[in-house]
Amino acid sequence: GSLGVDPIVARRRDGIIAIAGRGIQGVVVVDPVGRIQRTVGRIGDGPGEYRRITALKFDHADSLHVFDLTNRRESVLAPDWRFIRSLPISAPAYASTTALS
Repeated sequence: GSLGVDPIVARRRDGIIAIAGRGIQGVVVVDPVGRIQRTVGRIGDGPGEYRRITALKFDHADSLHVFDLTNRRESVLAPDWRFIRSLPISAPAYASTTALS
């Protein structure tokens, strides 16, 4: 299967890869060998739901930050993929997150 057009990719220190983009509903989690392990989230406006993922970033604690431009928020997922919290983002703040990768 296809993993979308112009995928957005982030790699965790252990080799796990998170992928998002057009044609992908949520975030696809791939192991270091390339096998799809799970999909996290779905299309929507609630916690753990996304409309337009524009950036992904793993932090120092291996939590995944998902930037959703349409919903204007940053969602944080624990290393075990549980939803932790959402933080509102503004357009100028979003622009600075693109420099994180």
